[in-house]
Parts: sequence; structure tokens; C-alpha cells
Amino acid sequence: MTDKQTKKRLIALAVLLCVVVISLFSEMFIFTHANHEHDHDGVHGGCTACEQIYNFENLKKQISAAVCGASFAFLSLFAVVSIIKCIYFQIELSSLVSLKIRMNN
Repeated sequence: MTDKQTKKRLIALAVLLCVVVISLFSEMFIFTHANHEHDHDGVHGGCTACEQIYNFENLKKQISAAVCGASFAFLSLFAVVSIIKCIYFQIELSSLVSLKIRMNN
């Protein structure tokens, strides 16, 4: 593995770690502020904590839909490839030479 590939993998791992940590902190925020006193002096007269909870829950729904869609597409592709391989090995590829048929004129 080259140095460039190693750097790319480390960057991808760091981004994944950041996403996981931010998700965990957001979940902790939701758990700690689920039953809070409403402060309706926030943006547009809404409670700031409620808006943050709503935004994160909406983001979770969008991400879960994308992950479900991607996993469904991957599993569908895997099933199709598996079926094609099974069918391909069941079909005998034969020719006159492979059947050792002699053609005399």
C-alpha cells in the first residue's frame, strides 16, 4: 500500500470517527433536554432546544433513509450477481470441437 492510500484511509477513518462522536453527543443532548422548560425567546419565538432536537431527529431520519437505500441496492446487486454466477455455471458451453464431433464431407 502506498503512502497516499494510507493517508486517504486515515482521513476516512478520522471523518467516520468525527461523525460517530457528533452523533453520540447529539443523542446525549436529546436525552438530557427531552423534558426541559421551554424558553420561547429563541429564533422566531421558538424554543432553541426544541429546534435543535427537531433538526437532529430530522437529520437522523434522512441519514437512515440513505443508509437503508444504499444497503438495499448493495444487497440487490449481490443477489443478482450470485444468481448470474449460478446460472452461468449451469449452462454448458459446448461446441463441436469440445464434443469431439468429427465432420467428414
